[in-house]
Amino acid sequence: MAEKQRYLPVKMMNIYFVLIWVETFALQLGQNLYNANITVYATGLGFSNMFAGCLAIPYLVGAVIARIVGGWIADHRQRREAMILGCGVFTIGSILYCIPALASFPLTMMIARGMHGFGYACGTTAYSAAVVDVIPPKKLAIGLGVNWTAQGVAQTLSGILSVVLVVGSMYEPLFIGATVFLIISVLSAAACNYEGGEPPVPDTASVGRVFSASSLIEKSALPYAIVVFAYYLGIAAITFYAMSLSQSLGFTGGGLFFTVCSVGMVVSNLTLVRVSYRIGCMRTLAIVYVLAALCALNMAFCQNYYLYLLSGLLYGIATGTMPVVQSETVRRLPVNRRAAGTSTLFLAMDLSMGIGPVIWGAILDARGYRVTYLLSTLTISLSVVLLVIVFRSMKRRHINYANE
Repeated sequence: MAEKQRYLPVKMMNIYFVLIWVETFALQLGQNLYNANITVYATGLGFSNMFAGCLAIPYLVGAVIARIVGGWIADHRQRREAMILGCGVFTIGSILYCIPALASFPLTMMIARGMHGFGYACGTTAYSAAVVDVIPPKKLAIGLGVNWTAQGVAQTLSGILSVVLVVGSMYEPLFIGATVFLIISVLSAAACNYEGGEPPVPDTASVGRVFSASSLIEKSALPYAIVVFAYYLGIAAITFYAMSLSQSLGFTGGGLFFTVCSVGMVVSNLTLVRVSYRIGCMRTLAIVYVLAALCALNMAFCQNYYLYLLSGLLYGIATGTMPVVQSETVRRLPVNRRAAGTSTLFLAMDLSMGIGPVIWGAILDARGYRVTYLLSTLTISLSVVLLVIVFRSMKRRHINYANE
């Protein structure tokens, strides 16, 4: 029987684009539910903020491995294989949290978070490359923005589910709900067979030759990755400790922070890439990074529930920058380097999201929320400086690696 031919996109809203959107939504929902609640769950069991932050260490290890391995599989085998692997591993790690007899043990929590990191990183690397494949080139900017709206919708639902499914100290219903959606992500990935059984580009090199540092890390993405690392290092204080801040302030319905966040995220995902084409990538990112710094600064002095929700809105806008950076990077790359380029960017984000919770958790235990969020503000402000330096340097060099 003849192999199915690789799909060539004619219109943006095709079946494979929809399947990838569903996979993105389901995977991001699982990720958001755990990121928003894992530190509160750990401290509710009697562990310190420092230990809760240290749960990010195995997550980071798993994510780093997955960015490299997942990027290679997506570029040299199939995007679909990497998507299934990532979503599947995350699902298994989520199931471990659904077993009460295991979920409260530190070792189980660490192992499961490592699986979450591997699964999320592998899955997002693969679907981020796959969605570029199934979007007509002229629709790339809007297509990437629409795909990222899945994360905004996931944020909305994660905020609601965090309020509805967590009863007192009972988190099992929340973990079960996350697992159900993660299973949906596996099924969507399995159905996304647009590649026809073929790798992105016929691979004539041996595995030993292509599986090298130079092939796994895309050099043109490294300057952007530096900016992403600094930015998300500051953002990590908001991502992982917003819920615990609301508890410390006595707010009920703290999960609505992430529901409000989704409004800003959807708007930014749909508009920022196109805005960057008009006013430039650096200007667009600089404006949003300043808003992120204001978000962290507001949280440092916040005593009012509505100001807390305002930070959620600003945080949502702040998290909509990755499509801008991804578009700026990927549009310069050939098809068989798109996953490596995306992986390099996301690896920087993984490193900051892995190191960040440990740093901020330690500072939080020692100095409290105000100092933590003031230092977060300073870190995000530093990323603005790095942004200007990197983009001016890249402009002077006129780099376009797709044509090398």
